[in-house]
Amino acid sequence: MDDEIVENKILNSFWNGKLKGFRIFQLILFFNDNSLKDNRLLSE
Repeated sequence: MDDEIVENKILNSFWNGKLKGFRIFQLILFFNDNSLKDNRLLSE
C-alpha cells in the first residue's frame, strides 16, 4: 500500500514536471512566433 502511494507521487511529480516543461516550451514558441511577426512588420 505504502509503496503504491510513493510510486503514485513519483509518477505525479514526473508528469507535472513534463507538463510544466511542455507549457514553457509552448510559451517560448509563441513568443518566438510573435517576435518574428513583429520583425516582418518592421522590415516592410
